[in-house]
This record gives sequence, structure tokens and C-alpha cells, in this order.
Amino acid sequence: MSIKRSVVAASASMGVCLAVLIGFAGPAHAAATVTDNGDGSITTAGMGASDFLFICQTDVPASICGKGLNNYVFGSGQNGTFQAGSVNAGRTLAAGTYNISIIETSTPPFALVDSLSNVVIGSGGGSSSSSSSAPSSVTQQFGLPSTGTCDEAAPEGLDWANVSSGGWGISWAQWMNNGAGGPVCTRTLGYVGSGWTVL
Repeated sequence: MSIKRSVVAASASMGVCLAVLIGFAGPAHAAATVTDNGDGSITTAGMGASDFLFICQTDVPASICGKGLNNYVFGSGQNGTFQAGSVNAGRTLAAGTYNISIIETSTPPFALVDSLSNVVIGSGGGSSSSSSSAPSSVTQQFGLPSTGTCDEAAPEGLDWANVSSGGWGISWAQWMNNGAGGPVCTRTLGYVGSGWTVL
């Protein structure tokens, strides 16, 4: 009889503990979003600890803007409103037309959370003084692996536009560790002739 009471008491206390744990569980993390306010500014909301906003020139598609790359002109890991003149990590956001993404940066290949294309920041966008029709060079980066080489650890998807794999070196980048900086694997792609290549 006392064994049955012990089992019943133990089961009841486990049920209470489970109910307490479920009751104290916090709400799930909402997905980060970026919104074009239509007034020359954007607003981020729901940014988690590993979410990062990247703003890129329009020759960099929103789908790869900041995705393991150092191809952005401005970035932030904070919720807020950003407009021409906003400053973060030594970079000032200039007026212009941009592609924008929010990337989850905790593990390669860095998932795209939200994006916008051809967003005007400021009062009407910038003007290009370049007469060249070739796209700007693109710097690709991802976090330095704890073991192995950069060539071995390169995430799939970075060899876009028929670019060969390899060509990685080691550097340091501000975007790592939620803007605190850290070691990265890096390489630069350039548009040469009629296609992209590792420079």
C-alpha cells in the first residue's frame, strides 16, 4: 500500500513540475521583419540575437545581400528605424536605392529571414557616376571554422554564377558575433569579361 502511495505522490509531483515548467515557458521568438516605410526610411522589428540587417547596392540581389558576404554598405543587429544619415559600426547610410535583407547569422549558410528590393532611402535615391555597366566586385565571407580549412568549410551557395570553389583566405570582419567582430574566411569575386571569377 505504501509503494502505491509513493508512486502516486511521485507522479503527482512530476505533473506539478511539468505544469510549472510549461507555465513559465516564454513565447516563441517572432521572425524578424524589415518594412519600407515609404518615407525614405525602413524599420526592423523582431530582431533576435543572431539576426542582422544588411543593406546592399542594387547590383547585389536581396537574396544574397549579406548572406555570408561582406557585400553590404550598412548593417545593424538592432530593432529600429534607419534612414539616410543613420550610423552603425562606423558605416553611415547614404541616400540611395538599395536591396535589403535580414540574415540569421548564427550558423552557415546564414538563412534569409526577410528581404526587400529597390528600396529608396532618403529623398529620392542616389545617382551613379560610373560609366561602366559591369557590376561591382563582391567580397564573400563566412565565420572561420574551428577545424578544417576555409576551402573545406565553404557553405554551399557561395559558388554562384558558375564561380569556381576555393580562393579563400582568413581575415577579420565587424559583422561576426552580432557586430562585435571576429575571424572570417574571405574571398573577392569580380566580373571579368562576361562572367564572375575569384580574384
